[in-house]
Amino acid sequence: MFRRLIIEDWQRTLSLVGWMLFALVFVTSGLRAFLLPRTEVKKLEDLPLEKEFHE
Repeated sequence: MFRRLIIEDWQRTLSLVGWMLFALVFVTSGLRAFLLPRTEVKKLEDLPLEKEFHE
């Protein structure tokens, strides 16, 4: 019923490349967020997230 998975070299390499790409994007976005100047952070804090509807 259960079979052993045979993982080829290219599949292992592709999964490692995908994981490394994810990690690179995650670390890059984290560094950009931590290195923002305080004035930019304040400007982003004041942005409205929802439209105000007056009915």
